[in-house]
Amino acid sequence: LDKLALSKPALQINGELAVSSTSPVFSLELQGSDIDVDATREAALALAGDTTPVKEIFDYLRGGKVSQISFHSQGESASALGDLKNIVIKGQLQNGAVSIPEIKLDLTEGNGDVVISEGVLEGSKMSTRLEGSSAHDGTLKVALGEDNDLFQLELMLSADLPQAQKILKRIVEKSEFAQLVDKVTNLEGTAIGKLILGDNLTDIKARVDMSDLNLTADFQGLPFPVDVSNGQISFADKHVEVKDLSGRFGRSAFSNFACNFDWAEVLHIDLSSGKFDLVLEAL
Repeated sequence: LDKLALSKPALQINGELAVSSTSPVFSLELQGSDIDVDATREAALALAGDTTPVKEIFDYLRGGKVSQISFHSQGESASALGDLKNIVIKGQLQNGAVSIPEIKLDLTEGNGDVVISEGVLEGSKMSTRLEGSSAHDGTLKVALGEDNDLFQLELMLSADLPQAQKILKRIVEKSEFAQLVDKVTNLEGTAIGKLILGDNLTDIKARVDMSDLNLTADFQGLPFPVDVSNGQISFADKHVEVKDLSGRFGRSAFSNFACNFDWAEVLHIDLSSGKFDLVLEAL
């Protein structure tokens, strides 16, 4: 096939189907350009229905443009060309959308490289938006088959903290991490940080590393709101680490505060530095 250009769905493809007397017997190569993901998704689902791998791929890819794409599959029969584990797809997504329906997570305005190989969708060099936050230098791995629940997501975020808190509570519900997040209320502010989620969809663990903090919040057990104007916080299931934290607590102030909290077995607190200007009658 030298060239096939369609207006609905918008795409241009060329390729080759080879039949050999040696293994693999069947081999299919396709190259495409200027592909509208939404239109292609609608057409592909209309033609293929709920059959795999079409539905599985488009459950996750929900929109955007693909400037260049390549498709390769091989097998011992013509039907084997449709086996997800035999398919390799590579493309560059522009202004696209990736949805993780199992955890109701949507990445929008996405740009980056996308590879589907051995039943796993992988994104790299990603820039995107995660609801109210912008992200860059992202990577994503998610299994497309029903027999594999692999899920890994890493993003560098310019985070809107109230929105980020809602996302984390939704994704890691019923975990100790979620209980930690629940202790923070009336959160306002922004931060730069790294979000890591994984490694499977049935038991997602989260790690958050934040810097350039500018926030105000109420913390369970503390009588006054805490205002933070600088510093770093890292937290995961049973560990919190703060560095160079500066801000105010009621009428008192603190700076260069560094501390580790760990409760993997018993509560352990390691206070390594800090300067405090306390107004005792206000405490």
